[in-house]
Amino acid sequence: MDPREREAIFRESIDAWNADDWEDRLREIWSPDGAIVAPEGWPESGEFQGWPAMVEEWGRLKDSWAEERVEAIELEPIGDRLLGCVRWMMRGEASGAPLEADVWVLCDFEGRLLSKMAYFLNEAAARAAAESHE
Repeated sequence: MDPREREAIFRESIDAWNADDWEDRLREIWSPDGAIVAPEGWPESGEFQGWPAMVEEWGRLKDSWAEERVEAIELEPIGDRLLGCVRWMMRGEASGAPLEADVWVLCDFEGRLLSKMAYFLNEAAARAAAESHE
């Protein structure tokens, strides 16, 4: 799979996330044994392996906000992986206060499916992780 195809799959995952379309669109582009890795220092840190664990974690993230959405800011192929910066825009459930956070994501693929997304709160940590697996 070439870098453009990986980028298209990643963008499709963002579109599905923003549409809350997990069972159809997101499920189609994720390996059933996939994993998401929360950033270091996150309240619920660690790796969430397999579709049920990923959906449960995503649900906790979504439930924390009255509104939220993600947009891709920068995408870069690194070998057969994809490194991206996304902007997560949220509005507090109780306070209504807006918040934006740039988050770095390192994506692995298994064939034409996403197999792992590791999240980082800064670019240096994301790049170090990407370089350690090249």
